[in-house]
Amino acid sequence: TGVDVSEFTEIECIEAGYDWENKISMEELYFEIIPNNPNDELNKIEVNITVESTKPYKKTLTGDFVLEKPNLKEEVKMVLKSYDDYEELIVTNSYNQRKCIKISWDSSKLRLDASPNNFSSYLADTNGFIKEIKFNINAKSNLNLMFYRVYFNLEVGIDDFILTESSGC
Repeated sequence: TGVDVSEFTEIECIEAGYDWENKISMEELYFEIIPNNPNDELNKIEVNITVESTKPYKKTLTGDFVLEKPNLKEEVKMVLKSYDDYEELIVTNSYNQRKCIKISWDSSKLRLDASPNNFSSYLADTNGFIKEIKFNINAKSNLNLMFYRVYFNLEVGIDDFILTESSGC
């Protein structure tokens, strides 16, 4: 096992035969990635980064990283995250202005866990379960909605939700 020198004073470090350096390394790492084909647009790439330290111990750290280019396209989109007992629908507005959004789903499969008072308007099925909501989403923001599956083993996907830009919010 190595010696932990992180708490050494300058004198203790020199007496133990180490070079004294008190420098926190907080520099930005940047590099340019150039595609093989200039017509290709890089949205997501995998890179392998290797870093070597020199003092007091020579160590090499290597890791694989996925770099994603942020979405610069203005749109309203949905992402669905599935958990053991519920679904989380994340609605993102990348526009520079507020948008009126309508989302609908099959209420015989999914139940919204939110008060209808949180939305501009809503529609319910014949049993009183919400099947459509309309709301404003602020510019450059997200809204998370939680849904419970009616049946535990029910498969749910993003295609179970219909998003449309609307008016009248």
